[in-house]
Order: sequence, then C-alpha cells, then structure tokens
Amino acid sequence: MRPVKMKGRWSALRIFSFLIGAVFLTGCAGSAGKLIGEVKPRTNVSAFSTVDYQSYEVRKIVVLPFKNDSNDEAAGFKVASYFYNQLSTHKEYEVSPPLKEEGERMRTEFMAPRIGELLGEPERQPESREEKEADEGSRLGTGGQFDAVVTGRILRYRDNEGTPLLTLEPASVAYEIYLISTKDGSILWQAEYEETQQPLNENLLLMDRYMKGGFRWWTSDQMTRLGMERVIDTFPGIKTQREVSSAEQ
Repeated sequence: MRPVKMKGRWSALRIFSFLIGAVFLTGCAGSAGKLIGEVKPRTNVSAFSTVDYQSYEVRKIVVLPFKNDSNDEAAGFKVASYFYNQLSTHKEYEVSPPLKEEGERMRTEFMAPRIGELLGEPERQPESREEKEADEGSRLGTGGQFDAVVTGRILRYRDNEGTPLLTLEPASVAYEIYLISTKDGSILWQAEYEETQQPLNENLLLMDRYMKGGFRWWTSDQMTRLGMERVIDTFPGIKTQREVSSAEQ
C-alpha cells in the first residue's frame, strides 16, 4: 500500500472523528461555551509597535500589495485586500485600498529605500543627481498624501490539498506585515502571522474559530480571513473586539 493512500486514509479517520466531536461539542456549546471562551488558544500572531507611536499622528493609511514569495501568484494582493477590509471597518483611520499595478510600483519605489532588505527587494540606485532628486520627490509626494503605508511579505500560502471533508495537507499560511511612516521611514508596527489548520479534535480551544469558519478543512483564503481579525487586534490605536464589548456593557 502506498504511503499517500495511507496518509489519505488516516486523514479520513481524523476528519470523521473530528466531525463526530464537532457535532457533540456544538450541541453542548450552551453549557461549555463559557468555559472554552475563558481559555484562549494561541493567536498565531506576534506583533510589536514603537513606543512613541502617538507622536506620529497617523490618520491616513494606504495599503500596498505584499511582496509575494509563495507559490500562489495572487497571494500578495489578496492578503493586502483582506487586511484593508478589516482595518477599514475601524473609524480610527482613513484607509485606502490596495491597487494592483500601481500598488506594486509604489511598494517598490517607496519601500525599497526603507525596508527593502526586510522585503527582499533590492534598492535601485539612481544614475544621476537629477534622477535621485526625482525619486525623492516621488517619495515625498506619497508621504504628503498619506501618513503611513502598510505592506508586507508572503512567506507561505499553501491551500488545502483535498476537499472540505478530507485533506492530505491542511491549509498553511505565513506572512509578515509592516506599518511604515511616510515621514521618516520608521517601522511603527510589525506583525508576523503563521498558522496551519489544526483539527478541532486535537485542540478543543479552537471551537470559536471553527464556529466562525465552519466545521471543515478551510482553504488558505478562508483561514487568512479568519486570522486577519487576530492580526488587526494587535494594530496600534484601535479597539479590539473585547474592548468594544466591554465598553458596550
């Protein structure tokens, strides 16, 4: 018997037990939901923001397509769009959506001199003083329109290898994201997200995520959208869902 078939059979057994457990736990959600909610699973997000963030007075933000180092050609634009969709629901900022061709050019021209090494984009060296001044003018023009830029780098964007009920390899996503001041190029906030879908029967603390995303194997797009809420919760200057709920009570 080939290893792949054994792997598929094992996945089928895992998903069968996962579904049985999900049905049982969903039925008990009324009594167990409070207990599960009090103990949180790991967020799969690590983040850092500068201590003097408030001094930059960030209000207007433009989101640029992420540099894409994954096998999914559209991942850079998709993840940037998911971030924009989440952040734009918060009234603390005015957010401009990512543009494909223009956004790629802006990221290359604006980011390369600032965090090009982090994004893996080499800085283009101007050939003359006039060209250098023109480049600076372009960057200052971007900085005059926006207070900060959001972009990042897709490290992995692997889709579910299977169906919603059966998988050989679950979805797995990893990316870096940065908020950069257009004033001086400082990184005001950065976060890393990395997650591979884990079966619910192996970690009951994931119940809340499965209730939001569905009791099935997710696509990479679905998992990224679910995880984006946790990324946004680390963004400086906005209220998390928990803080909003507490204020309403």
